[in-house]
Amino acid sequence: MYRKGISILAIIVAAGFIIGIVWFQISIAISSIKLECTDVNRSCPFPQKIFTGAADLEQFQHAMRRADKAKGDLDMAPMYWMYVTYKDGTQKKFVLNISEDRKGKALLVNMEKGSYYTLSKNQTARLRSIIFNS
Repeated sequence: MYRKGISILAIIVAAGFIIGIVWFQISIAISSIKLECTDVNRSCPFPQKIFTGAADLEQFQHAMRRADKAKGDLDMAPMYWMYVTYKDGTQKKFVLNISEDRKGKALLVNMEKGSYYTLSKNQTARLRSIIFNS
């Protein structure tokens, strides 16, 4: 009887874990990302660009997950508004500061939370190749 109870409990926990993972994947699935230049007169290479391809969205999502939270005050002009639309229809607004030249790291600002993050040089390079070479 004791073994049977442990087996049932293990099955329930495993099922809950699997359902949780599937639900988490669905709830954060991105359907599109739109970048808008904040000042077209500032020589932006494009006024607006929308990404919907699975590989591109995966790169953006990967960069966002791996971004390092920064501390301190931030005083920078935004380069791009980044609108992330999720499959459930919700949308979040970010600022993405990334330059076309191969220098420096990208900066991501969550407009809802007021927090900002830096992307590694590797993640910045990957996003650069998607944003400026497609």
